[in-house]
Amino acid sequence: MSAAWATLRSARARLGLASGYRHSRPTRLPAVFRRWHNSDSVSNASKSDKVEGTRDPIEEPPGGYGMNGYCPISLQDVLNDRYKVVRKLGWGLHSTVWLAEDTRSDTHVAVKVLTGYKTNDLEFSEVAYHKCADTCNPSHPGYNHLTHLKDTFSVHSPNGPHTCLVSDVVGQTSSTLASMFYNYWMPARLVKPIIKQTLLALDYLHNECGIIHADIKPQNILLKLPKDPSFFAELLRASPTPLKRTMHLTGDTHIPVVTCLQSQPFFLSMDEVINLEEVDVVLTDLGVAFWKSKTRELVGGCFQSPSFRAPEVILGASFSTSIDIWSVGCLAFEYLFGRPLFRPKESEHHLFLLACELGDFPPKELRSRGMHMHHAFDEDGNFFTDVPPREERRDLHFWVSMLADMDAEEQSKLLSFWQQTFAYMPEDRPTAGQLAKHPWFND
Repeated sequence: MSAAWATLRSARARLGLASGYRHSRPTRLPAVFRRWHNSDSVSNASKSDKVEGTRDPIEEPPGGYGMNGYCPISLQDVLNDRYKVVRKLGWGLHSTVWLAEDTRSDTHVAVKVLTGYKTNDLEFSEVAYHKCADTCNPSHPGYNHLTHLKDTFSVHSPNGPHTCLVSDVVGQTSSTLASMFYNYWMPARLVKPIIKQTLLALDYLHNECGIIHADIKPQNILLKLPKDPSFFAELLRASPTPLKRTMHLTGDTHIPVVTCLQSQPFFLSMDEVINLEEVDVVLTDLGVAFWKSKTRELVGGCFQSPSFRAPEVILGASFSTSIDIWSVGCLAFEYLFGRPLFRPKESEHHLFLLACELGDFPPKELRSRGMHMHHAFDEDGNFFTDVPPREERRDLHFWVSMLADMDAEEQSKLLSFWQQTFAYMPEDRPTAGQLAKHPWFND
């Protein structure tokens, strides 16, 4: 397959076709067929960055602390005269997340502090999405599988204003949970409830709130934690002092030195996972979501994590809530096999992988809807280079047969589940609510 892909690249070069471009703005841009590199985490750090501790943890990039970047936060800071910071839980492209004591209620909460850039983004509506999800229909079964806001406020730093979102504290990501198993192979007894609960959360977002999540991936599905105050107190007492990285910044920065703490999310031990009778998860991060009613404005844009991107998005065709359903199929695959089904380098490569791993390209009917089809197919609808012969390609039957720990009946049900989630035509995929009732979850 690598040789065929190399042939495609040289054929494209001879035809004078650009393989894509990179854009500094990370979300929902018409960045057609961009290269899938992590270009949004570019660091402007000096080579003289000093590390306190035995290893240099991978945390937010030092260059992110420039104007409109991250908010510098230290332990014991009190945000909004109420939330005392006691631990760093994690970070993302647009935020850092902190464990804080709510001094008014004597409880622990998670505070997500957005970058100045994301705070000032006029197209950004995470608070609006949360307000809708918090109030639409609390009796829906998917309501409890979403994070909900407890408070919102703003703080200011030398880097600008920062919106802060307060919610319940949650545990490790499902990707961290998977890492506790050999080769990241998560057992089906855990995969099924996680996938079903994710579908219930999506059913609530899609049908009650009119929201498309657009970023379904293991890192955005987290385990719930007990709400007992003593639970957090015991964990904090048992936790070692976090490693620190003192960053000497260069370039357009307003703060010469920032101390970066190592993230310390809460997680279950292996013994607790083995003895886990029921898994309870929440779908988080509406940071790149959008309203279902406004998808027409976004056709041709670049969104969804690359390995979970639906074919209609790759092709630049019209789309709706079914892009999340495709992502759920990719999610189940990654849980069961310990790796992504697709690892695309760029959009043309992604289409190549669709044919190699699922057996064929998206049908001409779907390709004809895409504004980007000419980047990968000629005027007659043929791909720019040959793919392996059909008999050498994998398909869903092949992948299901690899799961030797499943009996034939369960393999058949899983095959049916994947055939529905990986239907190329968006209108052929079931809704999240319909898929949550699939027989595969009944075993």
